[in-house]
Amino acid sequence: MPPPPDVGPSRRNNLGGLELATDLTYIVATVASPTTLDTNTNNSSARLIASGKSAAIHKDLFSIYIKNWRENLLKTISSELVYHLTHIMIKLFDSHCHLQDPRIFNVAPKLIREAIDTGVIHFAVNGVSEKDWHLVKEMSDSYPCVVPNFGLHPWFISDRTGNWLNTLKKFLEATPSAAVGEIGLDKGSIGRQIDFTAQVEIFREQLQLAKKLKRPASVHCVRAFGDLLEIMKSTGPFPAGVVLHSYMGSAEMVPELSRLGAYFSFSGFLMSMKESKAKKMLKSIPPEKILLETDAPDALPKASKSDSLILIERKVSVAEELLDCGENSPSNNDNAADNTCHDESGASELPEVNLNHPANIHHVLAYTANLLEMSKEQLADVTYRNAVRLFSYEGSKLLQEA
Repeated sequence: MPPPPDVGPSRRNNLGGLELATDLTYIVATVASPTTLDTNTNNSSARLIASGKSAAIHKDLFSIYIKNWRENLLKTISSELVYHLTHIMIKLFDSHCHLQDPRIFNVAPKLIREAIDTGVIHFAVNGVSEKDWHLVKEMSDSYPCVVPNFGLHPWFISDRTGNWLNTLKKFLEATPSAAVGEIGLDKGSIGRQIDFTAQVEIFREQLQLAKKLKRPASVHCVRAFGDLLEIMKSTGPFPAGVVLHSYMGSAEMVPELSRLGAYFSFSGFLMSMKESKAKKMLKSIPPEKILLETDAPDALPKASKSDSLILIERKVSVAEELLDCGENSPSNNDNAADNTCHDESGASELPEVNLNHPANIHHVLAYTANLLEMSKEQLADVTYRNAVRLFSYEGSKLLQEA
């Protein structure tokens, strides 16, 4: 087989015995699409095709040429480069995660770097209690890619101080780039042990605060969608948006929630839902209201091959002393066993010591795109744009970068 079209000696490199163009844009475009043409090439057929002067036979022959070269390239280059070539053109926004979680806090910088390498551009990192808001803020101050969220999760309301709401206001006012979250309602196995009247009161106060500040809110809801809808009706609508994270509610509730300002975000927990129900629900969501997330370090996706997942071994960190999540982490599979939002059967069957990596958002992307009968590239583009729009409120990092 002849070599690929020449890109000049100054732009060539040797990898695994095969000379490759070091211009990744050129490589990716050619590998991703067999019909991609480089109009700068010295190949006369390519120039003729690019200019529209080639006969149909030349175009067919050149397409076969590129197709064969692509197949040979994929057989020859390393699996690591194939991985990067597959993901390099996809931009993703992890709309809900917990990189300040004490189980992974020590390795968070490494996780961020690794996820960025796969195309994850931004991470909406959600606090869960007064004890971890400063960790989220510090992470946001250190990483431009981190969008901070401060909120009191329903599982931690018993630990709140008498001044919790004022403290939350101060964090949000001092951090214009911050959204509100994670907040919510829970009637699952853990939530049932927490006074629901108090949950509603605290949730309502935080939702009203988000509306007043014109910031999005990220919401945890377990077996309480009826209550959630009533509260959103009485205090909404929410032009700044409300993210229903790891949404696993019904398709029937989508239109009304959407009209009130809801966005619907999906994690690995979606894989626990009956496929027909998940497909119906996904297709009921307006395209401009769908998001993707990892909920890392929880919500480990299912995978046909366990080695295709990126796993994190549990790490004990200094943050463990600051936030005693233990088995009661906000989206923990323990809670999943008996609630419709976070079903334990939806988690990977790998040992519990393995935690979810934010780079595994690619598995969520692939699964969701398949159910929606879209390409991964299409869904990645839609969800990335949706997240950027949602998090582009006054003072946000995304507006500063624009």
